Amino acid sequence: MNYNIISRFPRLFFFFAIFFIFLSSPARPEIVDEVVAVVNDEIITRSDLLRAAKFQFLSPDPSRYREVLERLIDQKLIDQATQGMDIKISEKDVDAMIADFKRTNQITDAQLTEILQQQGITWEEYREQVRIGLRRNHAIAQNIRSEISISDKEITEYYQQHPEEFFEPAQVKLERLFFPLPEEKNLKDNKVITIQQKAEEALRRVRSGENFQKIAQELTTPGEKISWDVGVFKKGELFGTLDQAAFTLPPGEISQIIPVGNKGYCIIRVVERTPEKTKKFEEVREIIGNYLYQQKMAIRLQEWIEKLRQNAYIEIKFY
Repeated sequence: MNYNIISRFPRLFFFFAIFFIFLSSPARPEIVDEVVAVVNDEIITRSDLLRAAKFQFLSPDPSRYREVLERLIDQKLIDQATQGMDIKISEKDVDAMIADFKRTNQITDAQLTEILQQQGITWEEYREQVRIGLRRNHAIAQNIRSEISISDKEITEYYQQHPEEFFEPAQVKLERLFFPLPEEKNLKDNKVITIQQKAEEALRRVRSGENFQKIAQELTTPGEKISWDVGVFKKGELFGTLDQAAFTLPPGEISQIIPVGNKGYCIIRVVERTPEKTKKFEEVREIIGNYLYQQKMAIRLQEWIEKLRQNAYIEIKFY
């Protein structure tokens, strides 16, 4: 599937919370510090700015400091505007946000802990900042949600105007044996013959019902690793002749020996195959509605922040 609405829409509103979480600074005593901005009756210090920049970019990037400062100002304005709202965030909410963040960024507990240690932030401080970010997220939603609506017409029009986003190409699940050839500079005729013979032996054995993985293990010798794997591929993702065979063979069938360019030889078994299709409107109706809603939320959020800025006293002392 192309990079489409189905894969991208859930991240948009999640962005609000995570973005502001990581531009928060842990509440800890600081030595006398240079003030880089005043936002109404609150200040932002240079250490706040540097900590936020380091957390966002992981390594110092002075060219982005002004950008980070502007976001810190937005954060201050939102917190000031929503200070009196009664919003409760549970430990489960915090756990879910952290789990979603790790899943989205494909990091483990250990990797997240290491990042926090590099920033001088304890796990307890981090959880508190997640809680603050979640509260901010809910406050934003409560302030602007009532102004946003999505009509059936908008959803239908989006589906009709973006058919490519709901198209899924044919897919095939394959079990494969691969017999690699040495690099061309080390390639000798007798070596090619040996590998071809191994492939022929493997083909005879798999067609007699033997296990692909077992055959790969038994035919592997030092310097000649016969690989086995099972994978799912979209049409067009495999090497030409391999792709053609994968989408031609009936499920359950085993291929002939397939040359894969000058890389080696492959034997495949089609485990299952699904045809190309376009998702029906009812399958994606809710997804489209959510996506359009998040789009409008993002626009309305920016408008709200601009209004807060217009009505605030902001003095920037950072150059």
